[in-house]
Amino acid sequence: GGPNPTGIRYFRAFLACALQGVIIIGTLFAYRMVSSGIASVDGALGVLGNIMVLGAALGFIGKSNSFARELCGVG
Repeated sequence: GGPNPTGIRYFRAFLACALQGVIIIGTLFAYRMVSSGIASVDGALGVLGNIMVLGAALGFIGKSNSFARELCGVG
């Protein structure tokens, strides 16, 4: 009878959840690398750069669920 559609949906959702975790960890790793480079800049420019990078990282983490679900074909 072929694969069970419910099992396939569960597997895709599981893969999407795992991929979201990978995306979040990768984003945090990239944020740490970029912010440490910007932190070496003195003054308001370094602070403003860190705030902008933090905002971009938070936005990407916020969209990681929909991005992972889209890649895995869930929903």
